Amino acid sequence: MDDLDTPLVHQGFLKLNFDSAKRGTTSSSLGYVIRGEKGDLILAGTKALHPEDSILFAEACALREGIKSALTPGCKKLIIEGDNLMVINAINRVRQIPWEIRGLIEDSTADLSNIDECVINHCYREANQAADLMVAKGSLCISLSLWFSSFDPPLSLIICKDALGYPFQRG
Repeated sequence: MDDLDTPLVHQGFLKLNFDSAKRGTTSSSLGYVIRGEKGDLILAGTKALHPEDSILFAEACALREGIKSALTPGCKKLIIEGDNLMVINAINRVRQIPWEIRGLIEDSTADLSNIDECVINHCYREANQAADLMVAKGSLCISLSLWFSSFDPPLSLIICKDALGYPFQRG
C-alpha cells in the first residue's frame, strides 16, 4: 500500500471531530463532522446554543451530540478529536471533571461503553477545520441540523484535503 492508499482513519474506525464557538454575547453554536475510514463524509451536524452557555459547556455539548450521532449507525470503533483540552481530559479522566459539564461527560462515557474501541485525542485548532466550519453554520440552526453529504464547497475542500493527507496550514 503506497501513501496515497493509506486511509485517513484506521481500518474499521469512524472519526469524529467536534468544536464549538461563542461569538460575543449574542450567539454560541456547536458543530461536528463524522468521517469514514477513507476520510469520506458520513455525517455533519450543527446547532445554535443558548448565548449564555460557556465555551466549556458548548464544547462538551458538541462532543455529546457528535457521539450520539456517530453511534447511530452501529459504530463499533471510533476516533474522537477536539481542540478543547479540558473536555478531552475530562472524557479521558485525566483530570477531575468540571461540575459544569459532569452530566454531559458522564452521558458521553456511558454511550462510549457500548463500542468496542475508542481513541480520544486532542488536536490543534488548525486540524479541526471541518468541525469549525460546521460551528459557523450553527448560529442559523435553532435545532440540530444534519448533513449526509458535503453541501458546501469549503467543507468539501477541507474533507478532500483531509482525506488526501494534506497538512493543515497556519494562518
